[in-house]
Amino acid sequence: MKKPLLSALLLTALPCAAIGTQVSTASAATTSILCMKSGSTSKRVAKSRPTACNTLGPTSSFAGSVNLTGLKWSKWGSSVATATGTDKGFHEPAENVSVKVTVSGRKKNNCGGYSYTKVKVESDNGKREQSLPAKCSD
Repeated sequence: MKKPLLSALLLTALPCAAIGTQVSTASAATTSILCMKSGSTSKRVAKSRPTACNTLGPTSSFAGSVNLTGLKWSKWGSSVATATGTDKGFHEPAENVSVKVTVSGRKKNNCGGYSYTKVKVESDNGKREQSLPAKCSD
């Protein structure tokens, strides 16, 4: 007699778990950060879970921006996401400094999704923070 109850519970729980997974995946997919567009020297575009991100924008300074590669993200799409990676800097040869990146300030953007508006980069050399607009491009 307990088997029908167990079956009913499983039939109810499994679809709910699947819906939860789909919702969190959709949330992560619609969250982005402004990064330099490939081939551009001044235009940033929204990228979701980027493996590389140069935050230098049309009115940004080199000192206040970061040029990141090898990013491996955790909790992308949540209110705060973190990554490890490398800051190449903006001079040749590349600096290649190991960094921890924290993005936060997740706000509604102008193209129907969300954008992280705060970037903090920490290394043995110190930390830098940058504010970004909640936009899909600039």
